[in-house]
Amino acid sequence: MNDEPKNVKLIFAEALEKSTTAERATYLNEACSEDSDLRAEVEDLLKAHEQAGDFMEAPALEAEVTLGDPALTEGPGSVIGRYKLLEKIGEGGFGVVWAAAQKEPVKRRVALKIIKLGMDTRQVVARFEAERQALAMMDHPNIAKVLDAGSTDTGRPYFVMELVRGIPIIEYCDQAKLSTKDRLGLFIKVCHAIQHAHQKGIIHRDIKPSNILITLHDGVPVPRVIDFGIAKATQQELTEMTIYTQHNQFIGTPAYMSPEQAEMSGLDIDTRSDIYSLGVLLYELLTGRTPFDAKELMQSGIDQMRKIIREQEPPKPSTKFATLQIQEQSTTATRHATDSPRLIWLLRGDLDWIVMKCLEKDRSRRYETANGLALDVVRHLSNEPVIARPPTVVYQLRKVWRRNKVVYTAVAAVVIALLLGTGISAWQAWIANVAHKREYKQRLQSDADRERAVQEERRARESEVKAKESEVNALRRAYNSDMSQVFRALEENLIGRVQESVRQHVPEPEEPDFRGWEWRYAWEQSQSDAVHTWDTPEDMGEVFAVRISPDQRYLVTSGFQTGPTLRPHIRRLWNFQTREELKDVHLPSGTARAIAFSNSGKYLALHRNGENGVNEIHVYDTDTWELETTIPSETAIPSLSFSPDDKTLATIGPSAAVLWDWRRQAIVHQWSVRAPWGRQDIAFFPDGHRLAIGGADWLTIINLDTNDIVHRQPAPEDDIRLAISPDSHYVAIGSGFQKGEIGVLNTASWEPEPPLTGHNAWVTSVLFTPDGKQLISASADHTLRVWDMQRRVTTRVLKGHQSGVHFFSLTSDASRAVSAGADKQILEWDLNAPLPAFREHLLDERVKEVVFSADSRFFYTINNNGLVSVWETKTFSKEHSLSPELGENSSIILSPDGDHLIAGTGSGELWVLDAGDLQVVAHQKVQSGQILPVGFSADGTFLVALEFGDKISKWNIDTWQLRSRVESGFHLKYFEKVRCAIPQDSDMLLCAIGNTHLVLWDLAQSKELARIRVNSRGFGNDFAVSPTETLLASIAEGDFIRLWDWKTRQPAGQVRGPRDFHSVAFSPDGRRLVSGSSGKGALRLWDVSTRQEVARFGTGVTRTLISVQFSPDGNMICAIDVKRNAYFFRAPSFERINALEAERHEKEKSL
Repeated sequence: MNDEPKNVKLIFAEALEKSTTAERATYLNEACSEDSDLRAEVEDLLKAHEQAGDFMEAPALEAEVTLGDPALTEGPGSVIGRYKLLEKIGEGGFGVVWAAAQKEPVKRRVALKIIKLGMDTRQVVARFEAERQALAMMDHPNIAKVLDAGSTDTGRPYFVMELVRGIPIIEYCDQAKLSTKDRLGLFIKVCHAIQHAHQKGIIHRDIKPSNILITLHDGVPVPRVIDFGIAKATQQELTEMTIYTQHNQFIGTPAYMSPEQAEMSGLDIDTRSDIYSLGVLLYELLTGRTPFDAKELMQSGIDQMRKIIREQEPPKPSTKFATLQIQEQSTTATRHATDSPRLIWLLRGDLDWIVMKCLEKDRSRRYETANGLALDVVRHLSNEPVIARPPTVVYQLRKVWRRNKVVYTAVAAVVIALLLGTGISAWQAWIANVAHKREYKQRLQSDADRERAVQEERRARESEVKAKESEVNALRRAYNSDMSQVFRALEENLIGRVQESVRQHVPEPEEPDFRGWEWRYAWEQSQSDAVHTWDTPEDMGEVFAVRISPDQRYLVTSGFQTGPTLRPHIRRLWNFQTREELKDVHLPSGTARAIAFSNSGKYLALHRNGENGVNEIHVYDTDTWELETTIPSETAIPSLSFSPDDKTLATIGPSAAVLWDWRRQAIVHQWSVRAPWGRQDIAFFPDGHRLAIGGADWLTIINLDTNDIVHRQPAPEDDIRLAISPDSHYVAIGSGFQKGEIGVLNTASWEPEPPLTGHNAWVTSVLFTPDGKQLISASADHTLRVWDMQRRVTTRVLKGHQSGVHFFSLTSDASRAVSAGADKQILEWDLNAPLPAFREHLLDERVKEVVFSADSRFFYTINNNGLVSVWETKTFSKEHSLSPELGENSSIILSPDGDHLIAGTGSGELWVLDAGDLQVVAHQKVQSGQILPVGFSADGTFLVALEFGDKISKWNIDTWQLRSRVESGFHLKYFEKVRCAIPQDSDMLLCAIGNTHLVLWDLAQSKELARIRVNSRGFGNDFAVSPTETLLASIAEGDFIRLWDWKTRQPAGQVRGPRDFHSVAFSPDGRRLVSGSSGKGALRLWDVSTRQEVARFGTGVTRTLISVQFSPDGNMICAIDVKRNAYFFRAPSFERINALEAERHEKEKSL
């Protein structure tokens, strides 16, 4: 058993969670074991909790747990996503509400609700998401809206609502001295808001003045309903106004609580419970008092309070007002802008009975809906008869009978006894008749009960389905929000964070799977390119330098050693071939980067921190690891380098660069430099006649034959890393702490050449390969890059580090690299491995259209001049091209069977090409000028084409001869931009003409059916049709994509982006929408069901995208910009991912 002290508060908290006394006793037996004192202390706490009288304050459990928990990480000034926290404005059982400032895309004040630290259990998160979904389901001007949702860096979910700055409705009405009519007007709007919630399947269950705030819009008061924290969809969230008993739970506030809420009998709470609370609110609006005094209820105890709410009839509003003291009547009437007699007159009659109908104990006698209540109030204001009426005498007698059953039973018995003697015969006849009627009524009641049971079962099933849908929708929104954050992490190369999110969203067998293209792409991007991760000791900390010996026998590392005390710059020696640490060789500690092998590999030189501040240079024989020589140094040495012939050693310090004859421990020459600590590097040119010195301010080149300075230039930044090409033609300068460029200096002209750009953080290390064709660089952006020095482009980006890369080293043949960084990992890379299957690719040629084959193995392109080509998708190699070119304004489509490629030209020619080798199969010439092939009929028997000159033609695919030609009435101008599509399995032609209308043309009847106005400002005419349903997405004005049902021509929603859209396409499964715009993040991916963004590409594609599409297999996205550059983004299939994961697991098991 654990010897650590038991935490009384934690045991107490866990015990409170147990639903029955037996479960609690079993838990205490296990948790306290034989510790009787601990058991007694916990039971005392439980007893005190059950007997707590002041149940209107926060529960004792919450206070106890909070005192024991660590301080919250959020506070004023904290930033969560796009929101900066300003002040805490509310707190509940498991959530905290903050006023926050939104930074982008618009600046505004919002309310942000977040789960408390430590409360993020699976159950609480599910309730929190259900509350968020309850709000998200509603869209009403009098209900606070949900604006956004997400999760913090620690994974705690939050959601963002409108920030409602208002005052409670009663307080506002009294301050503004609103008349009874104006108060009723506000109350009607509240009823409409509650009705909207009911229609969405949400029961508020805590309607009270503090949850209805009044805000002023242009001087007009507008009520806003807030705090759905204990709504029916949330079930368990507790607020400060919640009261507990030992075995049951009050949901709501006593003064506004319906009898069925107080009953706690398992009776289902429905919307009529909210009607009761609305009645209490109206009662207080009219009289300034609640039906039952809140303080008296609180002081009466739980059982008595429940009895009052269930059984005691409240006085009518007019009666309640009339019984107030004169001063109270006068004050209340003044707040109504009237006098006491007139207020009593206003309350009597309709308003009394409207209120009392709401407050009926029997909920079946209340208004059925909030709208019904509002309509009755409107009837009163319009001087029309109201539905509410005084109860009948029979109803009143029945209520009296139920309250005084024993007394009235005795009286009835005496009366019956007196009547028996005189009317026995008549009584018996009457009894027989009553029995017959009772039997008949019982049969009717039995039938009605059965019907009611069936209806209740149906409603229960529907409620269960709605609850499940709400839960799934909340989880889907959380997934989408996480994926959006994943792509932002990818932009910053935060591979560790991406890996964690990707793993988190792999569903269990019975869980819904929300993953789409974005998850597969993120999975691929998060895979490490390293071929091996070195097995390092547990006490090995951050590694700052690594060096591979030229003979590839050894690896030396320098970094921190963790433990009771942090030891800096501990050198370790490893066998490079076996990757094992050679613990019998001890190398002294010293400056991290001051380690260097000689070019022959025979020697290792390093800086040593001696005792009492003594600095030395040690040179070791790598065959014996004996100390060859010791060279005293006046200062620490941050960098050193052997000459190509191993005879001399160059070092650099804060004030001088020194050339040593290291065997004789003699200085050959030294040069003054100003280089603050840690900002220096020194390197020999391969010819051995020149030396490059990098300091904080200058890059200096020394001629070692004359010891003269041959070149000197200001250093571009503070920190300098140097590499010299094998032919000595270039000096690569990696400079850090400000930007991620690599400078290139031409040693023939001593002029800088264009820098190498690609890293998005400072460059920490650079090296040329032995043939000089490539340059390798490492960066704080977590990556290594391989550069082609002839084309000056990146050929590889090596990902795997989960933090900044400090240093790397190459083998002598440049086949392998070893890197180390802040993540304490030593990673090994195979630089000769075949390039991985592309993740992002820019096509070598500029094209205007891309058409994929049905199996996605090939794609076809056509450029501005009409050159048609076919490409292999995997390698992007061109297979064939059509000769000659077809000319400008040509367009291509693929036949449904994939056998033919059809091209229409600007000169009115129709070409049919073999899809394999692009050989001409058929050729037709039309008279109308430009012809545009747009699709095929549903049965695949004919091709549909637009002929400019207002004609639609059909062509038999067997003979490729003209089948029919009709006038379209489109009024197309020559070369006018037009976009057409034929939805799958339909005979409907959809055409976007110009920039404003979408035309629906019936191909079977050859006539236009309708025109939909989709764009009022002319930003573009692209649209897409879902392959799985009748959904259509079209570019709309500004930053909108509008969704339509093309069959009913009814709107189906919209997607809003940060800037104007120019292109759009559905994924093959219809679940995702890809959009093209311009600028950073031009390419984005959206969840069709929730309209949420799930992915964006923040870098690489910034020009306006005029075309986007998915490949038919759903694995690739193609985008074309205004310069006709074609970009391809690929994600592996789920089958490929599963196979690779299984292979990885097998390898791990074998190890």
